[in-house]
Amino acid sequence: MYDDARVIRARLEEADGPVTILAHSYGAVPVTEAAASAPNVSRVLYLAGFQLEEGDSLVSESGGQLPSGDTGTLPVPDNPAKALFNDVAEEEADQAVRRLVPQSIRSFSEPLTAAAWKTVPSRYIVCEHDEMLPPAYQESMGSRADRLYRLPSGHSPFLSMAADLAELITADADS
Repeated sequence: MYDDARVIRARLEEADGPVTILAHSYGAVPVTEAAASAPNVSRVLYLAGFQLEEGDSLVSESGGQLPSGDTGTLPVPDNPAKALFNDVAEEEADQAVRRLVPQSIRSFSEPLTAAAWKTVPSRYIVCEHDEMLPPAYQESMGSRADRLYRLPSGHSPFLSMAADLAELITADADS
C-alpha cells in the first residue's frame, strides 16, 4: 500500500491545479494515504472504496484474517464476475475478470499513517447492488464523508453505468 501511495503521490505532484480523485475499492486506501498531504487535491470521491481511519489497514478492517500460505499474495476472489461485475454485460465482465491479478498481502496489512478525508473534502458513492463490498458497510465508511451519494449498481459502475457515474461526478464538481 505504501508503494502504491508513493506512486499516486508522485502523480499528484506532477499535476497542475486542483485535482479531484476518484478512489475505487482497494485503490481508496493508498489514495487516502497519498492525498492527505497533497496541497493540490481539492476533493476525494470514494466509489465503493475503503475510507479507512489512520492506523487501519484492510486486514484490521476485515477482522485480522488473511488466508494461509506463503505466496505473498491474496488470490482473486471466488466467482469474481459475480462479486465484482454482477451488473456488467457478460462479455465485458469476462474481459474484466481476465485482467484481474492476485494482490500482495503486504498491501492489505500496511496501516494508514494519514487519512485524506480528515483534511480534504470527500464524497462517498455507495453502490447499492455491490456483492463484493456490502452496501451497509459502504454506508458506514461513507458516514465519514462530507456527502453521500448512491448508485443502483454493482461494485464496478464505471463498466455497468458509466454515463450515470460520470453525471454524478460532474454534478458534484458543479456543486
